[in-house]
Amino acid sequence: MKKSNNIIKYKILINVVIYMCIFCEGISENQKLLETQYFYVVYDIDPIQYGHLLIISNNHFEDIRDLEEDVCLELFKIEKYLISN
Repeated sequence: MKKSNNIIKYKILINVVIYMCIFCEGISENQKLLETQYFYVVYDIDPIQYGHLLIISNNHFEDIRDLEEDVCLELFKIEKYLISN
């Protein structure tokens, strides 16, 4: 019985973590420098160097390998645009 209670608590914890995504909840529209169908770009609030940007997906992915081909292509287009401007 105790084991099943721990499993239920774990599932609730996972849902809370997903719901409290800092990028979903903490980015306002006026912070977005660029927005596309799949991504948006913002300045990092704790930059490694001047001009450090974050490219954030509109959907949650655990790994870049999870991206569909068209989403991945758009990511590379954004990167190319940002480094050339």
